[in-house]
Amino acid sequence: GSNLKIGYSGDHQGFAEARDQALDYVKEYLAKYNVTGKIKIWLTGYSRSAITANMVGGKIDQGFNFGKNISFDLDDLYCYTFEAPRGTANTACRDSLYYNIHNIVNANDLVPEVSLAKWGHSRFGVDYILPCRQYDGNYYYSLKPKAEALIGKMDTMNIAGLPIDLID
Repeated sequence: GSNLKIGYSGDHQGFAEARDQALDYVKEYLAKYNVTGKIKIWLTGYSRSAITANMVGGKIDQGFNFGKNISFDLDDLYCYTFEAPRGTANTACRDSLYYNIHNIVNANDLVPEVSLAKWGHSRFGVDYILPCRQYDGNYYYSLKPKAEALIGKMDTMNIAGLPIDLID
């Protein structure tokens, strides 16, 4: 339900709450098991979990404190999201500080369009837009034979035996 809990200003409230819960859990886990020294963080997610990962990564890049005796370097954050909605109101969210956050976005999916950019929301890091026939015509068609060859090698990719144009 917190997907719809946008709030009146700032970050998307529901997504920010999920970010804070995840960070609290990690901090408690590190303390509970007496983890010390240098750590690495790997984050990934799809859709709702993608925006949580994205916003966790953004908060870490801003200097999140993992607790005493924990050292962390931004080069040790690896964040990859797939179809992440927009959740941050941070206007600097595309700055080089967030170079370690990578978002793979399908232009044909509505989820990455939530919450609206007109409302001031975006994603941390770099967006990689998957090519599609509608927006990238020539580039898309230059990649299509490679994709068809790959799908042809993977029987499980086309379990229904559908013509490639129908899958397309």
